[in-house]
Amino acid sequence: MEIDNLSYNETEALLVANEFKLAAKKNEDQILKYAWMFKKLRDKRFIAAESRFLLLFVVVTKEDIDWEAEIQRELASCENSSKRTARAACEPDVIAIAKSAEIKSTTWSDLMKFNEKYSAELDPETEQVEIKLLWGFNESLKGKAVMQGRF
Repeated sequence: MEIDNLSYNETEALLVANEFKLAAKKNEDQILKYAWMFKKLRDKRFIAAESRFLLLFVVVTKEDIDWEAEIQRELASCENSSKRTARAACEPDVIAIAKSAEIKSTTWSDLMKFNEKYSAELDPETEQVEIKLLWGFNESLKGKAVMQGRF
């Protein structure tokens, strides 16, 4: 499993995993493996015991996903796997983490629109770095979109 972006806000006790999907679909065990990773981080005290977990999928096309049903499909897949991490992801406490996680999905184009709107509200005098970062992120996405004929 590769984590595209992981961030933790200690003040809010919030771990956010961003899963960026340009051409690929969600892996068959991805939610449970992220829940397993969250458990490991909490067990090793890298994050606070009371931390919350948000898993955000950034995808090309908006889909309405029944996350509870998706977790059940993943569970069936993991139970039949020979991989150690997949079997560990079937543990009851990991399943509970997956079910209690906030799982959301947004599209690249919606994210780009959000960045543009947010940037327009920033002060060019004092928040120049933020504006440039958001502009650069969107420009990078536009380049990827052109290469893949998407967005």
